[in-house]
Amino acid sequence: FSLQSTDYMLKSNETDQLALLQFKAKVTHDPLEVLRSWNYSRHFCQWKGVTCSPRHQRVTGLRLPSLLLQGSLSPDIGNLSFLRVLDLKNNSLRNEIPQEIGYLFRLRILELNINTFGGQIPDNISHCVNLESLGLGVNELVGKVPGKLGFLSKLQILVVHLNSLSGEIPSSLGNLSSLQVLSAARNQFVGQIPETLSQLKRMLYLLLGVNKLSGSLPSDLGFTLPNLEQLNIGDNQFTGPIPASISNASNLMALLIYMNGFSGKVPSLENLHKLQRVIISQNHLGNGEKDDLEFFSSLVNASGLELLEISGNNFGGMLLETVGNLSTRLRKLVVGNNQLFGNIPSGLRNLVNLEFLDLGFNQFTGRIPGIIGDLHKLQGLELKGNKFMGEIPSSIGNLTLLITLNFAENMLEGSIPSSLGKCQNLILLNLSNNNLSDTIPTEVIGLSSFSIYLDLSQNQLNGPLPSNFGILKNLGVIDVSENKLSGEIPSSIGSCVMGTTHHEWEPATPPSALLASVLRVSYQNLFKATDGFSLENLIGAGSFGSVYKGILNHDDHETLVAVKVLNLQHRGPSKSFMAECQALRSVRHRNLVKIITSCASVDFQGNDFEALVYEFMVNGSLEEWLHPNPEAPRNLNLLQRLNIAVDVASALDYLHHYCETPIVHCDLKPSNVLLD
Repeated sequence: FSLQSTDYMLKSNETDQLALLQFKAKVTHDPLEVLRSWNYSRHFCQWKGVTCSPRHQRVTGLRLPSLLLQGSLSPDIGNLSFLRVLDLKNNSLRNEIPQEIGYLFRLRILELNINTFGGQIPDNISHCVNLESLGLGVNELVGKVPGKLGFLSKLQILVVHLNSLSGEIPSSLGNLSSLQVLSAARNQFVGQIPETLSQLKRMLYLLLGVNKLSGSLPSDLGFTLPNLEQLNIGDNQFTGPIPASISNASNLMALLIYMNGFSGKVPSLENLHKLQRVIISQNHLGNGEKDDLEFFSSLVNASGLELLEISGNNFGGMLLETVGNLSTRLRKLVVGNNQLFGNIPSGLRNLVNLEFLDLGFNQFTGRIPGIIGDLHKLQGLELKGNKFMGEIPSSIGNLTLLITLNFAENMLEGSIPSSLGKCQNLILLNLSNNNLSDTIPTEVIGLSSFSIYLDLSQNQLNGPLPSNFGILKNLGVIDVSENKLSGEIPSSIGSCVMGTTHHEWEPATPPSALLASVLRVSYQNLFKATDGFSLENLIGAGSFGSVYKGILNHDDHETLVAVKVLNLQHRGPSKSFMAECQALRSVRHRNLVKIITSCASVDFQGNDFEALVYEFMVNGSLEEWLHPNPEAPRNLNLLQRLNIAVDVASALDYLHHYCETPIVHCDLKPSNVLLD
């Protein structure tokens, strides 16, 4: 018996080894050489990424995430019959997922997220009856979700977001009694949310945003899914009211139902003490009545609330003083494009951590209160398209972190406050279409050397342009038209698109400068430009984020760009974003890559998103030339290498000694030296 058992073990071990070698054979590119150890010189249980059972030496785990592997997944993977964990996420594996996956009946975790797998989801994954987590997100899968997945009674996590899946969400998923996470956002699903999903009492995350789902939400949603922590169904075609029962889901932290057709009044949210993000923008909510914002008072119990966005609805009434009782953690308050009226409440000053305030395109009246200057962390202030009157308060100069300021299309009077000169981070200033008078303060022009857009048009400004106007030579767009200005335009303004009433002067502008001057990019723009931030477009990564190649479409023009996406999980990322914007505002050197624009937004799941958009350097990095791929050899001769070294030294000398604020690069390496 012992000899037979030993013989069986040897054959089984040989099967595992051959299956692993077949896996390796299907990997066509291994730039980090992680599979180099996969050879006969050592036991396969010692190969990188392989875990074996201690007794029988059978492969129980294969973990090779984020290793830049290219190729396909071998069907021989199905011969690893003891496999419990298969983790290949964040690579570049392509072709179809092999049907042989269904042979792995002991499998508990299948993690294939962030690859380029195509074809359909194999039906026989349903044979993996012990599966607890199935990750197929961010691939190129098509077709329908197999109804047979409903047989996976132990499944807790199902992730299929960011694919091209279609059809209806199968009602059989209601049989997954252990399911806690259903992430199916950014596909092409149609139809209604199956009623059977109400059986999933353990559901924590229901993420179905950016699809073509329709119908109304069940009135008992909060009772049937009482443990829900995140509900993201934004950018679909849902209609009807927000169910009042939502307040029963007392663990809810994120309510993201933006860009749908929801209507009626927003119910009380008073039991949702854990709410952090409420984004209900771009619906048909509200009736244009005075009590439309009653639900604001029910949010005062949400002490952790950070985002509140209700723009693009039919909300009427006034913004009451109770807004000041909202969480002091609130970072973003967006109520633009509604029918709100009245004055800005003084209680707003209590929201001391507010970073973005949008009251634009409403019917607010009165003066802009001086208390606005108490919101020292504001980075964006949008009051465009209201009926504000009086002078711009000088306290606006206290907002030294301000990046964008838009007071256009109001009835503001008086002078532009010189205190604006303290707002040294501004990249966009729009005061157009008001009744502002007097001269343009030199202090304001002094702050605008890094602005992408300066619009003072359609006012009553008079006198000559300030003598320091010439420092705006790198500004994208300046518009001072339809004023009462006099004098000459400084010849040093050589790369701006400028509009005046007395001069018709519009010099040729480089495409990147013109793009920067008028382009305000959203997360969706950058997502599309980089093909969903795909691995194929990933061209670099660092401690604070990743860089992707992309193509931005603007006014029927395509511009090749590099998009640096900041890693907001890293400590202090927003400070990094601010620091980089601040540093780049005064940087002008032929050997430093120019920034085109920036984006501070939220992604499709409502998470904060920050990115910088640069000119793309077509010849890649110095790293690629010094250590080329054998399949695409590149060579630099001695003179070229010397010229690169001189250019790098010149740029560093400028950064260290000649910038307005000296900059230390801290991460100088060949992969950060780009060649035009």
